Order: sequence, then structure tokens, then C-alpha cells
Amino acid sequence: MNRYEFLTQLEEQLRGFVSNQEVRESVQYYQGYIEEEMRKGFTEEEVRQLESYLQRILNNLQGGFDHE
Repeated sequence: MNRYEFLTQLEEQLRGFVSNQEVRESVQYYQGYIEEEMRKGFTEEEVRQLESYLQRILNNLQGGFDHE
């Protein structure tokens, strides 16, 4: 998974759980994070490892919504 696929999947998974504004803010945050890490020297290959990271993010977010 590359960073664009990661961000697209994150956006798709968040829709329906949070407001459009929160979706945009989350995607922007992670886009900035990924870009910063790549500036630090991480490769696109390392960014592809974000798939499991995405799943943890979504699990955490969805778990939080279950308590509201």
C-alpha cells in the first residue's frame, strides 16, 4: 500500500463514523505525518507498511465510537 492508497482507505473508512470536517482533518494530519517521515528518510516501501497501522487506527477510532 502506498501513501495515497493509505490516505484514500483512511478517508473511506472514516466516512460514516465522523463528520466530513473530521475526515478532512484526519487525512490532512496523516498526510503531513507521512510526508514528514519521508523527509526524514523513510522510503515508499516503508510507507507501504502502513496497512497494519491503518487497521490499528481504525480499530481505535471505531472502539471509541462504540463508547459514545
